[in-house]
Amino acid sequence: MFWPTRPATKLALPIACVLGITAAGWWWYSQSGPQASSKAPPPPPNTTYVETSNNKIHDLSIKVRAAMDAGRLYTPEGDNAQYYLTSILVLSPNNRSAKATITRLFGMYLEQAGEAITDLKYAKANELLNQASQVSFSIQDQTLLEQLSSLRLDLFAAQQQSIIKKEREQEIER
Repeated sequence: MFWPTRPATKLALPIACVLGITAAGWWWYSQSGPQASSKAPPPPPNTTYVETSNNKIHDLSIKVRAAMDAGRLYTPEGDNAQYYLTSILVLSPNNRSAKATITRLFGMYLEQAGEAITDLKYAKANELLNQASQVSFSIQDQTLLEQLSSLRLDLFAAQQQSIIKKEREQEIER
């Protein structure tokens, strides 16, 4: 008999075949695989990208100033101070100048929202507070963030008072 009768030795031939095929496959892969590209030296740092990024940040900074001077804080879409500031922060998240300017922009939103609430322009106040919320991730000043929350509460209270006043007026007219 060619095949031994013991179960452990019956598996020896199939295991040897699998190991042989695996070894041959590994040898073939190592000869034709992506070895050549891994032996190449790493490319030099891309200084062109850094220079281009710095130029883009400078250009965006100029656009921020122009947009703020023109009063284009968040409109028109794609051509406003908020858009340019957030673009700078995408390119350079730790840009101090952009962070300071976005804090100033945040303060402007809060100031204008407060004025809109006083003037009973609730839709405008809500719009400004929404814009402030969009850039609040960059704000480090806790006092400004608390002011945003306070203005939201003030807006809600003013809107509720307006509704109550209208309902009373309607009841008086009946």
